[in-house]
Amino acid sequence: MVAQSAPNAANAAAKGNAASASSQLANISKMLGSHVTFTVGDKQSQTLSGKLWAYDPSLGVVGLECEPTTLPSHLQSAPAAAASVAQASQTSRNRFAQASSAVGFTIVKVSEIKKIEFQHSTDAANGAASQAQTLTPIHPVSLKAAQLREADAVKQSLTKVARIGKDVSQLGQQVFDALSKTLPCRWHNSHIIVMEEVVISGPGYDAASTNVPGFTQDQLQSYIDGTNTSPAPDGAQSKANSWQRVTKVLQGERRKMNAAAA
Repeated sequence: MVAQSAPNAANAAAKGNAASASSQLANISKMLGSHVTFTVGDKQSQTLSGKLWAYDPSLGVVGLECEPTTLPSHLQSAPAAAASVAQASQTSRNRFAQASSAVGFTIVKVSEIKKIEFQHSTDAANGAASQAQTLTPIHPVSLKAAQLREADAVKQSLTKVARIGKDVSQLGQQVFDALSKTLPCRWHNSHIIVMEEVVISGPGYDAASTNVPGFTQDQLQSYIDGTNTSPAPDGAQSKANSWQRVTKVLQGERRKMNAAAA
């Protein structure tokens, strides 16, 4: 008799374990909802516990419904997470549906299962149907909602990228960030365009560096003071008011920046 090599022996053992696990799960329709513990892994074995949720013999995987885990703070504020938890809270019979937690699911390869232990439950006395009813249902995912979330995420990413100036000074970026908190701003090369009317140019990015195309600062000031004696072009007064507003906000933000740097 020829002895099996180590790899062949390991493969044979794995196939044996898979066959054993498969046979235990063969009649799964009567065991859905049962509490089960799997021992998985070879060198570093671990146990996985939960309720038997599904079994797919063609894929060779089994699904467990597990204890909930608290969502990380950055995920708790995610629209998709909030929506799924709210839906689970309203429709699930599962006692694990909480405002800050979600039911967990674990997918396990049958070939990795070394041992299966079914835990006796008081629900077992009520029959397999009642145990299956305690499982959390998976709700259909709206493709349209997913596409809208994707489009919104792309839009937010593009907006975030557009807020970062290309080849601009740190001062210019700081001024842009400060102004954009209260006024609509965008970059045009190294110039900051505010309210689509007022231009703030580098390297100064201060009140003296502001302008409205087609007008001098003296002209704009004369429209504000009412000292202009020549006919004003259409929209000149509105542009002068915008320039005055932007200039005041800019001066205030620059004072804050200078105070913080002192």
